[in-house]
Amino acid sequence: MPKFQKFLRLTFLGLYYISYFNRSSKKISYQQNTKSYTKFFKIGAIPFLSAFIKTQKSDLSSISKNKTDAEKKILQSIREAQEYILNGNLQEAKHILKDAIKIADDNESFENISYLCDLLSSIILSEGDFYEAESVLVKFTERLLQLGYSETHNTIVTFKLKLARIYQLLGSLEMAEYGFRDCIRVQENKLQELKQLDEESNGIYLTALFWYGKLLADQKDFNKARQKYKCCWKRILKSTTVVPAQKMVVLHSIANVSASLNDFDEALDYLNAALEICISEDPNNKDLPILVVQVGLILIQKQVYESALLWCQAGHELATFEGNEMAKKEGEKCLKELTKLKIIPS
Repeated sequence: MPKFQKFLRLTFLGLYYISYFNRSSKKISYQQNTKSYTKFFKIGAIPFLSAFIKTQKSDLSSISKNKTDAEKKILQSIREAQEYILNGNLQEAKHILKDAIKIADDNESFENISYLCDLLSSIILSEGDFYEAESVLVKFTERLLQLGYSETHNTIVTFKLKLARIYQLLGSLEMAEYGFRDCIRVQENKLQELKQLDEESNGIYLTALFWYGKLLADQKDFNKARQKYKCCWKRILKSTTVVPAQKMVVLHSIANVSASLNDFDEALDYLNAALEICISEDPNNKDLPILVVQVGLILIQKQVYESALLWCQAGHELATFEGNEMAKKEGEKCLKELTKLKIIPS
């Protein structure tokens, strides 16, 4: 990080600790250990897919001597596909995974079939070919059910969750909503029965809650969206595998819907929690300027103009030097509003 850019971040830290948030405000609980990443937000995002692979790779590091030749070929294919994905060669990874699935079918070797299907569908989703991804996921879901997987198996629920997300992106909102609600229902039933969820089940549950909240927020049903986002946050607090950037996304989402409901104090509380996570756990996160500017915009709504000016200027400067165009535009919008209000001389 360039020295001047680092200076700006340090300057912001000073601003952060002496400004508006030194008021005695409600603190959002966020402290959590972050060990590794499983499946949260993996849908359609290859960086998250790569992170997931890093946590799984060791599970495939040894081939037992009693494996059949087909199983050995499949495991080798998975290794090769993982390497291609991590190196950004998705097309080659896709070809290898398709060949491995064919080997599994031809030899009735289904030990790793769900993992193969999950990887392949994630690659297709990351490429943005939603119709092909839909076709593949439907086919794989039917195949796994034929192999004896139950409707409530985590792999089946994951595939249905991916399908719901695809329908959301394609604008088939009724199908998307049905899918999200069904996934949430299945995981809630597991929670009621088992009293607690393992990491994988919890990750699927909180992901479904987040994307359903996003669907509701896009439809401007902000009260229900906030409810789902907050449920998602509660599940995150029970997880040890959600990384700081993902925590920040959820907290920022709660802040946005709270602001849309004119609940500005709550919005600031959740932004405060997101900023604390960014500063303490992920200080180089590129989204810091967005959070800073967002505080400024909300402070304008609260008519706390002097603090708003500090936050908007800091966010705009950070965005400019880090090349964050989205945050820069929001910062300009913030400063323009303050100029209109004559807080900044025109």
